[in-house]
Amino acid sequence: AKTMTNFPLDEAVDIPGCSEFKQLPAHTVFPWCGLLIDTQTLEVYCDYSSYACTSVRASLSFSYSSAAGVHMRNKLFVVLQLQCHHLFLDLQINSLRTVCINIYKIFLLQAY
Repeated sequence: AKTMTNFPLDEAVDIPGCSEFKQLPAHTVFPWCGLLIDTQTLEVYCDYSSYACTSVRASLSFSYSSAAGVHMRNKLFVVLQLQCHHLFLDLQINSLRTVCINIYKIFLLQAY
């Protein structure tokens, strides 16, 4: 159920351990290991689909100590550092528009 292609496969092709697969359109974003790769330009986006139908509140734990705000700030910085990967911000890989979209989505996640 997780096997996908963006090109047609001959019906006679037998893929071991895969009885069915999904064929995406030729020009689309291809999901791979938490990334979305544009099959036409090879630009890279972060895949935020795992956050769909999920409350961000459920993904955070809160400290009820006197330094709760400091702990929250530190957690948000850790998430920010993980999301600011070179693949999303590199202008040699992505266009300026794609980098701006990636930055927007990073800050949108932080705002949530």
